[in-house]
Amino acid sequence: LKLIAQTRVPAMPAPRVSESSGSQPVGECLKAFSENCEAYPPLAVANTVGVPAVFVAFLVVLATVAAAWQGVAGEGLCAIVGLAYPAVKTFSVMEARSQDPTEVRHWLSYWVLFALVCVGESFFREIISLFPAYPPVKLMVLLWLQLPVTAGALPIFTVAVDPILRFHKEYIECSGGSGEYFRAAMMGH
Repeated sequence: LKLIAQTRVPAMPAPRVSESSGSQPVGECLKAFSENCEAYPPLAVANTVGVPAVFVAFLVVLATVAAAWQGVAGEGLCAIVGLAYPAVKTFSVMEARSQDPTEVRHWLSYWVLFALVCVGESFFREIISLFPAYPPVKLMVLLWLQLPVTAGALPIFTVAVDPILRFHKEYIECSGGSGEYFRAAMMGH
């Protein structure tokens, strides 16, 4: 956990604050939110159309939670969120031949964790089906893992997955990917 706390998270753009001192009324806060939306393209579109960005953000959050709460729609939404945005971002990192190792590690870590979630779901599908809140929780976890603001994939990978892979590295490499080590481990040898 100490490693997670020490992991550097990319900073969000600083919001513009009005010059008035003290607490601001709700109306001023909402206006400031709408003015700061140009950093987030979907909300910036709201400003160009003339719809308050707060309203659009509220509708998006409400629709996402409502859809995620429904079984099949929630699984589909999680699949889209879990695959589409990360695939586009990974492609852009590869296309740009990014020199930023943190960005490359972030997306590689995300894909390893996403694969582990998919494998875990296949093993525990019956147990997961007992929890109706699973789709929205999964959606929030996927967003937390992938969004640049939170960048949760890298610290989770570093703390939870990397040590296990490093511990078994020689066995994984010796088996040449053939799975001999894992077959032997399952047979108790």
